[in-house]
Amino acid sequence: MQLLTTDTAALEPAPQRGVAWPDAVAYQEAVQNPAHALGDSDLRTAQVVLDRRGLPLAYSGRFAVVFRLRTPAGEEWALRCFTQPPDLNGGDALDERAACYALREAYLGRPPRCPGFVPFRYLPRGVRVGPAWYPVLAMKWAAGDALGAFIERRLHEPAALVDLCRALGDLRNALEAAGIAHGDWQHDNILVSGDGRSVTLVDYDDLFVPVLAGRSAPGEQGHANYQHPDRAPGDWGPGADRFAHLVIQTGLLALVHDGSLWSRFGDGESVLFQRADLLRPGETLIWQAVSETARAAGDDLLAACLARLEAACKTPGPAGVLLSPDAIPPVSAAYRDAVRRRQEAAHAVLKRAATATQQAVEAARPAPAPAAQMVAEKPRGRYHAELTSREMRALERQHVWVTRAAGAFFAVLMYAPTTPEMVPLYVFSLALGLPLLFGAGYGFWPRKKLLAVLNQAIEGALSAAHACDDLLDAKRRRLRDIDATPYLNNLALFVRAELAAVSIKKAGSVPGIGPRTLKALRLAGIENAGDLAVFSALDAVSEKKKSLLDAWYADREARATNRFRDLNDERRALENDLRRLRQEKDDHLHKREGLLSEHEAFPPATTAAFVQELLSAW
Repeated sequence: MQLLTTDTAALEPAPQRGVAWPDAVAYQEAVQNPAHALGDSDLRTAQVVLDRRGLPLAYSGRFAVVFRLRTPAGEEWALRCFTQPPDLNGGDALDERAACYALREAYLGRPPRCPGFVPFRYLPRGVRVGPAWYPVLAMKWAAGDALGAFIERRLHEPAALVDLCRALGDLRNALEAAGIAHGDWQHDNILVSGDGRSVTLVDYDDLFVPVLAGRSAPGEQGHANYQHPDRAPGDWGPGADRFAHLVIQTGLLALVHDGSLWSRFGDGESVLFQRADLLRPGETLIWQAVSETARAAGDDLLAACLARLEAACKTPGPAGVLLSPDAIPPVSAAYRDAVRRRQEAAHAVLKRAATATQQAVEAARPAPAPAAQMVAEKPRGRYHAELTSREMRALERQHVWVTRAAGAFFAVLMYAPTTPEMVPLYVFSLALGLPLLFGAGYGFWPRKKLLAVLNQAIEGALSAAHACDDLLDAKRRRLRDIDATPYLNNLALFVRAELAAVSIKKAGSVPGIGPRTLKALRLAGIENAGDLAVFSALDAVSEKKKSLLDAWYADREARATNRFRDLNDERRALENDLRRLRQEKDDHLHKREGLLSEHEAFPPATTAAFVQELLSAW
């Protein structure tokens, strides 16, 4: 399919400066009607894939939301809708992104000549939300599992993880040979085939091709859990994928030997190493755990990857960000074969052990026990112990006898001498009273009430785990928002960026700084608070006003410094909360499993069981 922007789209209003861009909900509402909302003539005839609620199925990322479209010809396309503008609001930034995408597409060809990419087209007037048109990236739908999903599915298949390491190495080598860098290797942007031997890259906002050399780098700097802490916008070009590749390969090789690391350190947003770990190389728990794994397995390759990753994190500036081509040890075919042989040997040992254990169990299995004994040997727990306690047995005995006595009373009434006039009353009393008596007896049966408490505890444990999930999602979203803030690892750069974002017009709120002063500042090229660092040479501004501007600058600098500290403190608190909530969720699920085991062992509390209790000999 050839995607073309339409002339009618070009006549519509574009996004306005300073206006917030649509969020996922707004885009989801818009694409329900492709014929009206989409600017491309072919995509207008496509159908949007829906979720179970009948709404467009949406895949949300950090800066965009993706929808899946199916054309009448059977082709499937991903429509990537941006939730924020590039760098700054305004036409210049949008035009620059459109120009970069045009150069990327022209260089790669259609379809792309380089492996790892799918056909794509940037549409400046892609989707209409309200009166305005917003750009989209249309990409051929790529098959495969996202990196994190593949790891989780193949966690106990070390050979598949090694195959993935080799596929990633081959892809990076091919990209670098062509002078290309994707710029944002991470769990959402790497799709893996079922066997792990081929990968596809998506999200091309940071993609570098040789014809882009000399142009402004994109504002995005990749996911913080995969990038060097010192990566800056200027660190763009060949070699930009090496650090992320080293992070992913080190994590994968560690999981080859110890899959439990995934549940201990995985957060759904990383491959074991998180930004906090990269900021403190060699100090956090994951460094120690991977080092112990490499030592226990005798894996020199894993040890080398870990050492080089630690050294890269400790190396400041571009030298650490843009590693040398040989900084990542290759995963050889011999290494893969050795892992495969170990996996097959381990499976053989487990199979022999399972066979021997089964034979031993069969040989030592006693004769079948009586049914009553088998019931008594079921797993015991708190509720089972309470049910079989002396107090509960006495309470059940008392309840059964009271129910029997009430039933006997009604039975006596049936044979009591009566006059013909009283017969209808007796029949009515029996017809109403016996069901009420049985219902009350069954409703207040101690065993049934205890089972209801057990069911409530099971539901409570599940609800508590779901509540932890909700809190985890909220805190992960907030952590992603914080990590998207640039320069959180460098106070000087952070303050500089914060001051650059404050328009010099805001200095007009300072008493004594009027429009004439602001005009003089702007004529001197001072557009934001950060530019005030060079304003001392201005003759058009009096010393008094310079002092006022100095005080305003110092106040803005102090605010930025405090924000830097607050964001880092909040990030640390969020990381601690995530660890605590993951543990609490595991505790609730473990508790629920125990309660479910008790539920299976709990004796029947049905109406039939109650009747049996009433009729059985005490």
